[in-house]
Amino acid sequence: PTAALTSPNPMPLADVGYLDIGNRSTSSYLPFMGPGVDENITMSSAGVVAVCYCAMLSGGGECLDDGSWWFAGRLTIHGPAGGQVWYLPVGVNSRISVHGWGLGGDGRLRIVAASSSCTDHDGRPPTITGEVYKTRCPAQNGLGCKYGDADTEVRTHALTGASLEGPGSSARSVLRAELGRTTTTLEIWSGSRRRRGVIDQLRAGDTFTLDSSGVHVNSKPATTASERHAVARLTGEHDFQDSLQPPMIPVMHLLGHKISSVEDLGDSQLVHFPLGWEPDDRPDFSFPAGAGIWTRRNRADTHEEILGTKATDGEALRVCWGSTGTGGESPGVTTPMSAEAGRLTFVDAPRMPSAKVYFPSRVSRMISPVVIAFETGNLSEYVQVPGKTKLVLRFLDVNESFNGGKFFPRFAGDMKPSCPNFGGCPEELGFDSEVAYTEAQQHWCGRLFSELWSSDPEGFPVPHGCYFTKTHRDQAYVNFEIISDTNCDGGYIRHYNNVPTVEECQALCAAQGDCALFRYCYAETGCSEGARTCWQMDDSVASCMRANAGLVPSRIVGIRKSVDPS
Repeated sequence: PTAALTSPNPMPLADVGYLDIGNRSTSSYLPFMGPGVDENITMSSAGVVAVCYCAMLSGGGECLDDGSWWFAGRLTIHGPAGGQVWYLPVGVNSRISVHGWGLGGDGRLRIVAASSSCTDHDGRPPTITGEVYKTRCPAQNGLGCKYGDADTEVRTHALTGASLEGPGSSARSVLRAELGRTTTTLEIWSGSRRRRGVIDQLRAGDTFTLDSSGVHVNSKPATTASERHAVARLTGEHDFQDSLQPPMIPVMHLLGHKISSVEDLGDSQLVHFPLGWEPDDRPDFSFPAGAGIWTRRNRADTHEEILGTKATDGEALRVCWGSTGTGGESPGVTTPMSAEAGRLTFVDAPRMPSAKVYFPSRVSRMISPVVIAFETGNLSEYVQVPGKTKLVLRFLDVNESFNGGKFFPRFAGDMKPSCPNFGGCPEELGFDSEVAYTEAQQHWCGRLFSELWSSDPEGFPVPHGCYFTKTHRDQAYVNFEIISDTNCDGGYIRHYNNVPTVEECQALCAAQGDCALFRYCYAETGCSEGARTCWQMDDSVASCMRANAGLVPSRIVGIRKSVDPS
């Protein structure tokens, strides 16, 4: 819409005498940049706009009349629709879904204070800092899931046929195209995705494009101008014509197609969209393996990586959107934000009326099932969520040889009389083993749960599929090490790097039930472990160090628990 444009609009024709176009003919270009070739147009909101052309001008350089305007084409202005609202629960890894136009893998988000604007600091407003949220969660052994800095950005991803198939897949995305006078239909293969329980598919109302590379016309690659034009109409990816001049690399702009309806055929789906073809001008399109991969353009998602750590008070945070413009990024270079996508609030999730865990055996290291019982309550949100929902169970105290947790996860299964002393026990879930969400299947439900029961008259909902993740840790853990510079035998249970102050080291110790004593290395002392290192020790080491005065050169030792020094 014209209201979305920043003046000048309409754009006056440039004086071709000012143009620097190298060895290309001036007759090939009509640059609308004003007489001095110094006027640009700025789009203030995203969407699809029409480009109109007027050749009949008045003496003052204006279009002669409204009837002299001709439709020249359409352009998609990439960006978010804006006005979205997100409520993310504290303590749960969540994602942000952004709706808009022309979205892809080059989008970046910044979460900034409510008092900031997405255009501050030339489009680089400082990201909100402090203990509000973490990104890159969950982490493996502390490699990620950290609080950000003033330039923290979160990457968005567009759903594609290739991303659902998984890395290394050569399966075709489009099987065939059926061309009609007013409608085009694509048959898109979805068999393995359906069998794996993948929920996300193309739906009515979605906008998509096809990867034009590799699409064949009349059983061969598109080479002529008419064949390339036919492929562009089908895929929604159009070349800027001047970029086709060798040795330039063709540059594309996206329009895409809006889906009017979808039919489910089991292993494939029929996607219908309004695109017509004359009966005597209907190319025969074919899609060799790997060609015709679709990309959804009206929605982009972050990974499930945002972890709120504290409920936000007051006005909601702003979520700003920007684009690298290339699909990639340069190290150390931040992305300018161009629009506000919406407002974000971190909230404390409502508690269930009842949630309990029962252990049939109270004997340590006895292998037995775990009974998890809960009552969901009558929240209205449960009946308002479209499509499928997901039940997530997270165990926060998983045992590892050097972690000291209370729970050893195993697959469900029968226990032989020889278990646990002589084998025959259910298989352990390896700490680094996982089944990805995109690989979720029903048989994994049987491996994880012995029984699913509900008091509802319709019983427990039949799962579409189940999956499980690796063991995650936000902080790094280390194996036990012998303390060589004291008289005490024992070791550290864990350590943290780059802890700014001794007070924060003490707080980290206080947050762990098995930490009885901590040691902190100051930057100016030249500690062998490294500056600002926070070490935690258990009771066995703590009691020994207390008996030996506990003071080690270049370190501060603090005792968390109230213990009689004698």
